[in-house]
Amino acid sequence: MGKSAKPVDLVNSKMSKEEREARKKAEQRYKGVANKVYRCPSELKANREKQLYKFIVNQLKSAAILNDLPPPSLSKCTTTISL
Repeated sequence: MGKSAKPVDLVNSKMSKEEREARKKAEQRYKGVANKVYRCPSELKANREKQLYKFIVNQLKSAAILNDLPPPSLSKCTTTISL
């Protein structure tokens, strides 16, 4: 079995500039877009749920892990926590 791929920024091996740029572009492509997550879903009715949703999104935004996260799953999590 081979080793898992590491992000370009963590790779210590010698790599040409072209290869490094190509891998960075590929990583950005696979990352996806996160613009759907930043808007509060309409199914969240209570003010507390909306505030909690925005709090979670703002906390995770800096970690850049919100890409391609389905908003319904985050809204269900928010609803469950606010109960």
